[in-house]
Amino acid sequence: MTNSSPMYQRRDPSLSFVRDTVHAFMGEGWRDVGQLDFTYVDRLCEWAVSADSQVAKAATAAIFGGIIEQFCDDFSDEGVTAGNLVLSRILQWLRVTPQGAELDCRLNDFGFADGDALLQRYLRVSQPRQLGPDRLDTLRKVFVLSRVTAGADIAITSVIVHRLRKRLPHTELVLIGPGHLVELFASVADCRYRDFVYKNDGGLFVKMTSWPRLLEVVAEECEGLSAHEVLLFDPDTRLSQLGLLPLLPGDNTCYFPSRFHPKQEFAGCNLSVLTNEWLNLLLDEKERWQPSIVFPSNGEDYHSFVQSLYGLGCRLVVTVNFGVGNDPRKRVHDEFETGLVSKLLGIPGTVVILDTGRGEQKEQWVTSHFDSVLGLGLPAVRLAETELQGYCPAFGHGLIVFTGVLGSLGKMIDAGDCFVGYDSCGQHLAAATRTPAVIIFSGAPSQRFIQRWSPDVPGSITIPIRGSVSTNEATELLIQTVIRAVAEIRDGRLQKENYDFDKE
Repeated sequence: MTNSSPMYQRRDPSLSFVRDTVHAFMGEGWRDVGQLDFTYVDRLCEWAVSADSQVAKAATAAIFGGIIEQFCDDFSDEGVTAGNLVLSRILQWLRVTPQGAELDCRLNDFGFADGDALLQRYLRVSQPRQLGPDRLDTLRKVFVLSRVTAGADIAITSVIVHRLRKRLPHTELVLIGPGHLVELFASVADCRYRDFVYKNDGGLFVKMTSWPRLLEVVAEECEGLSAHEVLLFDPDTRLSQLGLLPLLPGDNTCYFPSRFHPKQEFAGCNLSVLTNEWLNLLLDEKERWQPSIVFPSNGEDYHSFVQSLYGLGCRLVVTVNFGVGNDPRKRVHDEFETGLVSKLLGIPGTVVILDTGRGEQKEQWVTSHFDSVLGLGLPAVRLAETELQGYCPAFGHGLIVFTGVLGSLGKMIDAGDCFVGYDSCGQHLAAATRTPAVIIFSGAPSQRFIQRWSPDVPGSITIPIRGSVSTNEATELLIQTVIRAVAEIRDGRLQKENYDFDKE
């Protein structure tokens, strides 16, 4: 297998050849799947395992961010088909490498000799079927896979978990995924957690060959159980490469095809609603469960803290988080964020609780917000979740820079009056706690994407950005749009739930 990346790097040290390859593959007409040239995917795979770390990183990012995520974010039947073809091509490419030997062996054990066999299986499991009482009543253990990101686990997985807990009160639930599952579902009865980390920042081999380890986890949990006693719910997760890789036989797999275009009556619905409709078909029910989380401990300390702010003259508590889940496309820029915090603090009687995030924001970034407030002459303090119990704030108008884990952010959002942030985990925490929110959708690839990920909470406002926010004028206009939305939430005079921001 020839790796041509050194030649290309000498010719083009900017690595633009990787971008050019993605563009050549995607073109302008990728929806005509029959016209896609998958030799470009092979070439990217070769670069993704290059000994040159820069080339490998760029090619891996191009495969997942430039191709697969683009297909996924389209939320269309064509996008699903194209994405599956790319993933199956990558899997087939990996299976003949030494690093992919175990992957190949395990797939052969299932009887899947090539990519076409995996695609045929996908078509079978993506067809919803009704699980009758006879099937459900024999279950002793149900697996629920994580969607990997906390936001998606709130919007989608929480609906699945709570609906299953209600429908199957005596069946053990086993949640498989990263550590935030413990924070989100700690108090769900008879529910266990198995740690499994999908490395978003890993290379091609790390991302695509972790499946055998997951297979071992499921096999271990199935010991002593017969086929009719187990089911696995796959919410369209990266753990199974979006449903392509099997963990149990098809009859034991319930796969949520989240990216397909739904029936016309649900075309404009978000993913939480679509999850409910899928479960209604599966379980023969007519339920509508809102996204929800069960914190390991109650949020009394957080509510007491906010009440003490009110006692000092505060009239509005706004929790702000500028996290974007490692997707820089969702951000506007520093000037917008700093300006927005300052303008929010310009609202009389407002306390802004600025969450520092979990590893995304740098200390320099947080300090810039902190210092800008000090320049306004308003009080500002730093507060960690470990310091909250018994903490006595000294002001009812100013900035609190807050540091805590995911559950702590959720409790703070729940205790406050309003949340402001990008399309990321914070908005789903707000939805789960029924907290009004102002969500800025920047970099959204389509209207369908916004529809699928928008919260479904009365009193919340989404602001899709259409156009550029590259000038001072556009930045100020966007800030004023957010401030107006916050004021409407504060005053209870919400005029509409969607403010299109279109500034060329």
